[in-house]
Amino acid sequence: MSLPLLTITYSRLYGVSTTQPAGPRSTRLLLTILTILVAALASNLAITHLAASAWWGLIPAVVAFVSTIVLGRSYDDALRDELRGTTERAG
Repeated sequence: MSLPLLTITYSRLYGVSTTQPAGPRSTRLLLTILTILVAALASNLAITHLAASAWWGLIPAVVAFVSTIVLGRSYDDALRDELRGTTERAG
């Protein structure tokens, strides 16, 4: 309930909405992160349905965790750069 309110308030106060990627680099990074997360979920479902050892589920979980941290930081940097470039061109 409070997250949408916070997002709306932020965009009204500062005139910047970050609900979607601002440029090609941030879009590419976001799609990469989403692809890795979906692949990790799918592989965990496959491991469950194949009745393999639950320990095999750690591999996709660790890959998703590490890629979220590493690519998430890159996404934040790219989004900031692209937003900065957008506002500099507009101003």
